[in-house]
Amino acid sequence: MKDDILKHLHDIREAALAISRFVNGKTFDDYMHDELLRSGVERKSEIIGEALNRIRRDDPTTLDKIKRASQHCVIQEYPRPWLRQH
Repeated sequence: MKDDILKHLHDIREAALAISRFVNGKTFDDYMHDELLRSGVERKSEIIGEALNRIRRDDPTTLDKIKRASQHCVIQEYPRPWLRQH
């Protein structure tokens, strides 16, 4: 795998981990009323999108592998602390 693809994958991982840290212990209400939190999550989401677009441009087969792997993940089973109601 090319170094630039590895860098993009690293960027995706780091952005996803940051989002997880940002929302840990937060409710959806917290998210909706905290402009700084929303801005951070939105920016990291943009980074993920930008990295995926670059992977698609540079190596479409890697993006296909990511898509296939993500189909095996069941999102509903992941903890979503921002949906907790206090």
